[in-house]
Amino acid sequence: MIRFSRPARRLDRTLRIPAGIAFAACLISASTHADPAAILNDHVLNGRIWSSGTNQFVTVDTVVAAAKTADAVFLGEKHDNAEHHRLQAALLDRLAAHARRPALVWEMIKPSDDTLLARASVIGAAGLGAALRWADSGWPAWSDYQPLATTAINHDLPMRGAALTRDQVRALLGGDVDLPDFVTLPLDSMRRDALLDQLEASHCGAVPRTALSGMANVQMARDAALARVTTETIGAGHVPVVIAGGGHARRDWGVPWHLPGRNVLVVTFMEVERGLDDPADYAAPGAFDFIWFTPRVDEKDPCARFRR
Repeated sequence: MIRFSRPARRLDRTLRIPAGIAFAACLISASTHADPAAILNDHVLNGRIWSSGTNQFVTVDTVVAAAKTADAVFLGEKHDNAEHHRLQAALLDRLAAHARRPALVWEMIKPSDDTLLARASVIGAAGLGAALRWADSGWPAWSDYQPLATTAINHDLPMRGAALTRDQVRALLGGDVDLPDFVTLPLDSMRRDALLDQLEASHCGAVPRTALSGMANVQMARDAALARVTTETIGAGHVPVVIAGGGHARRDWGVPWHLPGRNVLVVTFMEVERGLDDPADYAAPGAFDFIWFTPRVDEKDPCARFRR
């Protein structure tokens, strides 16, 4: 079992938690500490890395070797699982040891905060959260993400933000702006339908499909924004390591879709599921290059709130 120190049953639940938190992060405040990821520690997949390309388990060294030749590396996550951030930081530490210097790109931070990120070594990793007003962002607590900032500072890596503003999200949700203003390469109809299917499932069928169009537009606009910053970072001579929700990291309709011609590597961290032991059942074929399995934060029914 590999140690460093779900979407899921064909329904692909990559979008379930990330989407809910991502939209809430733009519209509400009050960050919370994530519960420790300690559930299903004894799961057969826990700590193992699955290669979707070879259909076999691999080592961390295999992932690092693949990252060495990539134009960009995407590290998908479940936002409220602090173990995901710890593993991301450990992988970033490994990547920073190589000649091709990475840069850290954050889904959670706005480009207008890049000046703060540029001063991170002076502010310090602990103080950076306060400087970014992270507690008002709606994302899980800064202490969960701090290992990533610490690693970037320790290696003197540049950092960039790629988040939409709250006003931009509200405008997209309300249909007050046109999607082409944000997205130059929109999804084709098949991929957009798949994204809508995922959003419908992630909201447990409680939200009419017609009302999900705005959410799909926000998802695509976020992906396009991440792709723009990723491209700019590559142009500056760095290998962007992009921290984003699993739904954004997907090859089939996430940020990689907006980066045609780029050699990208997608590693996603997923929580194991009780009774689901086949790694091939955790995601649609081709959605990710590597799936890194971790314990769960909880086993709450995500649809319970819709049944109240």
